Amino acid sequence: MKRVMASLLLLSWACVSLMAQDALLNPFKTGNDAQLRGRIVLYDWFSHDHTSSDEFVVKTADPAQPFARVIYKVYWGFDAPAATAKDMLDRWAFIGHGSMWNFSVHAPQGAEEKGACANPPLAHQYQDETGRGEIPRFVATPGADAAGVPSIKNLPCFILKRDGLTRIVAQDAKH
Repeated sequence: MKRVMASLLLLSWACVSLMAQDALLNPFKTGNDAQLRGRIVLYDWFSHDHTSSDEFVVKTADPAQPFARVIYKVYWGFDAPAATAKDMLDRWAFIGHGSMWNFSVHAPQGAEEKGACANPPLAHQYQDETGRGEIPRFVATPGADAAGVPSIKNLPCFILKRDGLTRIVAQDAKH
């Protein structure tokens, strides 16, 4: 009986250990919350320059899921209060080389977040004296290697938590 109990205890410990290890290696399998590590390689220049919101593509350090789309809004809802300058994301994150960054994200929740992820961003249409055309919504960050990024609509979409962007210090970046 003691052997059976010891075997069950060892087996349950091994299962918990494997689940924890899988959660660290693949944050996309852990429910609503995830921790992404990487660099921004593409961003929506219009929302970045004209609003306190941002939408971008992260090239992650996870080979199983190398890219993710991330949407950031300080407040959601039509009656949301105005954002302040401190609510804007660190602009150093929008340089595609140098420091790595942590992105604390969650799966879209509620109709507005789900709708933002479900609707692929459209290119900007223009008309001027030379004719009509379109300007891509997403552009590469300065210095980023944006080659090989799949279509935005095919990427997993996450919502960046408020205060969810942090720079990885140099000694931690090696891991």
